[in-house]
Amino acid sequence: MNALTNHVPFFHLLLTTHKQQKQALLKSASKSQIAALCEILLNIVTRTLALSPAEEKYVKQQQRKVKSILKKTTTTKKKQDLLSKNLKLVDILLSSILNQMKNGDEDSEEVYSDPDGEIQKDE
Repeated sequence: MNALTNHVPFFHLLLTTHKQQKQALLKSASKSQIAALCEILLNIVTRTLALSPAEEKYVKQQQRKVKSILKKTTTTKKKQDLLSKNLKLVDILLSSILNQMKNGDEDSEEVYSDPDGEIQKDE
C-alpha cells in the first residue's frame, strides 16, 4: 500500500480535474504512477476494494480493456493510452482507493502487483 500512498496527491489531482487535463496527466504520468493505477485496478479485480453495483457492472463491461491494462507484456505507453481513453474507469479506480484511504482502511491486508507484475500479499 506504500506505493499507493506516495501517489495520493497525483490521484486527487487526477480525480478533480477536467477531461482534457486528465488525459494529459495520464499521457505524461510516470511509470510508477501508471503502476500504482494498475495496482488499484488489480485490487478491484481481485475484489479487495469494494465497488458499488453500478461500478462493478461498468468494470465487467470493460473486461477486455482491464485485462489488457493488467497484462504483464503491455507496455507502459499502451497502458497510458488505454487509461486516457477510458476516463470513467480511471474515476472509478481513484474514487475507490481515495474513499478507502479516507475511511482509514489503509492498514488492512491488500493484494497488489509489484513492478514485475507478480501478485503478492502486503505485509
